Amino acid sequence: MQPDIPADQQHHRFFFAEEFITLKVDTIYFKLPTFILKKHSKKLQQVIDQAQGVGLDSSFALLLKGISAVDLERFLGLLFPTEYGQYDATSFDEWASILKVSHLWEFKAIFKLALQKIKPLSASVDKVVLGKAYNIPEWATEGRVQLCRRDEPITLEEAIRMGMEEVVNISKTRHHIRPSEMSPETQDSTIRSLLSGERPRKTGAHEIPTRPNALQDPTVPTTTTSFNMFCNQNQKNETVSRALDFRKQRHVLKNQLAVLNEQKAEHLATSDGNVLTEEIEELVLQIDRVEDGYVDLYKGRGKYKGWSGSHSLTIDKFDNVRGSVESKLTTCLHPDAPTRSLKITFSPSCKKKRQGTTNSPTMEQETLDLLKRYDLDFGIDETGIITVQVP
Repeated sequence: MQPDIPADQQHHRFFFAEEFITLKVDTIYFKLPTFILKKHSKKLQQVIDQAQGVGLDSSFALLLKGISAVDLERFLGLLFPTEYGQYDATSFDEWASILKVSHLWEFKAIFKLALQKIKPLSASVDKVVLGKAYNIPEWATEGRVQLCRRDEPITLEEAIRMGMEEVVNISKTRHHIRPSEMSPETQDSTIRSLLSGERPRKTGAHEIPTRPNALQDPTVPTTTTSFNMFCNQNQKNETVSRALDFRKQRHVLKNQLAVLNEQKAEHLATSDGNVLTEEIEELVLQIDRVEDGYVDLYKGRGKYKGWSGSHSLTIDKFDNVRGSVESKLTTCLHPDAPTRSLKITFSPSCKKKRQGTTNSPTMEQETLDLLKRYDLDFGIDETGIITVQVP
């Protein structure tokens, strides 16, 4: 046994008490020097002190909750490295465990280090999840922007990790920016505005153009009337846009619901089945909210007054293409409409450009451009009739 050493002969910093504490996590026991834990974590110091000696005797262990044995093992690998100057942790999952434990026990320096190490290893969904878990809004926003800009759809695993509300918000934003001719910078700012709940200044999928200079671009119209047409050519009808948004959101959510119901049937007798039941209930509520918003959109428009069969529209040379098509689309999208099909025909004069214009498209091309702007599926038969399928 080591003899007692007078206090005045003990080094003020490097004379450690021979005190160890036994911790239990899950079914695994850990025995650690108490002074290191207390030195770096005031929260853990409080836990140990409040335990009133529990764990200091190997006969009893201090039970820790909120982490797994694997989490603690990875964390201790950093606190007690195999080789100084090197980290045992190399993967995202390993640094995620260290981040979790250091945040729970308020090891501030280790938490800061873990943040630095884990960000380069984080995928878009990881940034969203970590940003929300640890109150780092810029990480969450960065992850959402990346998810909105990527081509691949959100997977079921990603949706479960983020939660349905997050998925709906991101899916809605993805719809607003596609198809798009925005510059990357404009697209990025538009995504951030939509995700924050703001309505960005835009016309359809494009920025609102500032008044162009005819000297810079000779194709730009110079009269007030033609300039207003130039500025409005990419705008969208609010009712049509929102109705399409509601219907597409509902379609995505119902597809997710079908997948979850299939998974629930497979895991009905397991604990996973209970988790899936909760997610299904939340998803049903999301669908109900979308349905309510869709119905409310048409409340002030009265009952459906369209045809019982397919909708049709004939465009003549004197018609306002955008106004005519959007008016008919508004009717097609009514919640009570029995069919979502729209047939559009043109008089022979519509094949020609408008009188007095040189750079404007034909009325037929205007119609096609408008349908593309709304991201609608359509086909053209050999006679030139356009059949639009509203989702």
